[in-house]
Amino acid sequence: MKDNTDRLKSGLHMWKTTTVVVVLAVITLLTNIIMYNVSNLIIISSSERSQMILIADFGDNNKNNVAQTTHKYSTDQDSVDSAKVPVFHRAGSDYPSPSNDSNLASADLIQILVNGSSSQDDQYVITPEQRCLDVELVMCVMSSRDNFVQRQAIRQTWGSYAKDKGNSARLFFFLGSEDPSTEPFESTQSLVENEAKIFGDVLQANFVDNYRNLTLKSISILQWVSQRCRGSRFLLKSDDDVYVNVPFLVTTLKDMQKLEELKSIFLTGFVYSSASPIRDGTSKWYTPYDLYKESEYPMYVSGTAYAMTVDAAMQLFKASNEVPFFWLEDVFITGLCAKKAGVRIVNSRLFVYYRLEPKGCSIKSVISGHKYTSSELAKIHNELNDYSAIC
Repeated sequence: MKDNTDRLKSGLHMWKTTTVVVVLAVITLLTNIIMYNVSNLIIISSSERSQMILIADFGDNNKNNVAQTTHKYSTDQDSVDSAKVPVFHRAGSDYPSPSNDSNLASADLIQILVNGSSSQDDQYVITPEQRCLDVELVMCVMSSRDNFVQRQAIRQTWGSYAKDKGNSARLFFFLGSEDPSTEPFESTQSLVENEAKIFGDVLQANFVDNYRNLTLKSISILQWVSQRCRGSRFLLKSDDDVYVNVPFLVTTLKDMQKLEELKSIFLTGFVYSSASPIRDGTSKWYTPYDLYKESEYPMYVSGTAYAMTVDAAMQLFKASNEVPFFWLEDVFITGLCAKKAGVRIVNSRLFVYYRLEPKGCSIKSVISGHKYTSSELAKIHNELNDYSAIC
């Protein structure tokens, strides 16, 4: 009798959840049809658990031929005083404080990612179908596993740069795995698997997908690019709530590479200098002395979006096996590992780590802006590619 009651409760819960998801998705879809000219609808579903995700396709009518502007960057590593971090580690970030939680990255898991293992299954749950052996730009987006709509918005906006046969680029999304404690009726893994089959651009690594494991997700990007994209030229790393002005990015990277002091190994983004660890135990950015003993972090760039040469990515990946693990991914990769590997950092204010007004004119003269919804990504993209618009 009790089993029947439990099954009934579970069934009612799934029915209510599915109903709410469908209603919200339909409302979102209708809003986007009216505001952003949605051209079709993509449905990712799981018949096993009666789950469904509705994704608006914003169309691909416009090319990414965005007008370029004057470059503003500095190769002087000492001239970054105005880029100092204020009170918190990064504007808009949401890192929990360190703890002994079982979901924190373990040394064994780090070694599997960095050194590899006898079986690919130990490292990856899903690997992308697309290949990137010899392309100009590899675009790698760190995404939370349930952000289906955000990923599709990127595919249909700035990520569509990779669809144009005139551009030599690939787009990949990097995800972690589901928490093992997730109840079967709450699991969305089948949706992730179906998404990967449809688009062929998803890499899911074998660690729990949460903020504490962002460093592992960054390492997985460096590993994949180092091993599978060795002949490629540039790497972009971005969060999934960022809009990237890709044509402007590519032009800027090419210009930087012409500089004699940079050549083939450099990293660029918005530089933070003289940032100090937060020692306040009540802060979610709390970093105790036993995790980091120095009074300041080395110079590093904002993790919201940054770019580098693939040669630099290979050097950073190698260094990630030699530098003690640290839980703040941008400090670890672009600060500690870059310092260890001797990778030159180019300070560029064209990478904007905060939220600009969600308009095409706001992004026209920069490489990136942060904290945008899927609808805002579509709005920015449409306006950015409207050549009749006057800024």
